[in-house]
Amino acid sequence: MRAIFLGDEVSAAGFRLAGIRTLSPKPGQVEKELQRAAQQVSLILITAEAAKEVSDGLISDLLLSPEPMLLILPDLREHEQPRDPIAPIRKHLGIRQDLIAEE
Repeated sequence: MRAIFLGDEVSAAGFRLAGIRTLSPKPGQVEKELQRAAQQVSLILITAEAAKEVSDGLISDLLLSPEPMLLILPDLREHEQPRDPIAPIRKHLGIRQDLIAEE
């Protein structure tokens, strides 16, 4: 399985040590790099901070597709938390968020 990490340089260093190809795109280039990676690999790891620059449509498409698998990781500095991939489904079904039990 070929994998790639997209995110900040500090996090990327750890993934490089694990043998995973990494990209740290400049602001405004994340979506383009994510689209390119989706054509080349089976697994994409992206930080929440980088993912916030990507359109909701592309994130949803990748989360729902069997390949490549997309995993959104918490930001190292915890500035951004991963999006809840189930939230749009709950909204579409009319399930109120305030009725969902917190873990």
